[in-house]
Amino acid sequence: MKQKNEQLKTMHQLEITKLNALIEGEEKERNRIAQDLHDGINGDLSAIKFQLMAFKKKLANEVDKENLEKSIAMIDTTCEQVRTISHNLTPYTISQYGLSVALEQFCNKMNHSSLLIDYQWFGEELVLPKNRETSLYRIVQELVQNAIKHAKAKEILVYCNNLEDCLNITIEDDGVGFDENKQTKGIGLMNIEKRVNYLNAKMEIESSNQGTTILISIPLKNKQL
Repeated sequence: MKQKNEQLKTMHQLEITKLNALIEGEEKERNRIAQDLHDGINGDLSAIKFQLMAFKKKLANEVDKENLEKSIAMIDTTCEQVRTISHNLTPYTISQYGLSVALEQFCNKMNHSSLLIDYQWFGEELVLPKNRETSLYRIVQELVQNAIKHAKAKEILVYCNNLEDCLNITIEDDGVGFDENKQTKGIGLMNIEKRVNYLNAKMEIESSNQGTTILISIPLKNKQL
């Protein structure tokens, strides 16, 4: 019996090691792609813009100038889209300001005329290893985007409560909800569960046709997760 328990424990540790390596590998790949987008594509687009601006000064025809201005405006829009994708892939705010500010900026960025996201952080600021903070950020990011895309939510609450021994994250929406027993797990939900397991956390879901509430509890006993 003792030998069997030891084998199960070893297998569990191996699964945790594989999961940690997988998540950390995903983050490294995200960082690489984000860097390529920022330094490569965005840099090339900026160079093209400056060339067009220089060419515009030599044009005498006002119609040609107007058309060129439209092209330059399209490049500006594309550059902004590339920056947004890059920032979504790698939340630079975490490394600069920490998890709470990064989550606040994400929620504020997602707000628009037909969507209200209320974000609040309770308790002291939390400092964790950056790979853990990034996983927490990814969980909130995925859950909020799911509420918008699949639940058609118009109002979302994101509350983070930093207690002495755990961090509780509550995400509540007024969307259409889903049946947990019938819901097929998509890539998004599987990624969330994978990161929840990576953080040794627990996730509870309550859903109805009036909305969904998700509570994630992350242990903080040693502040290292």
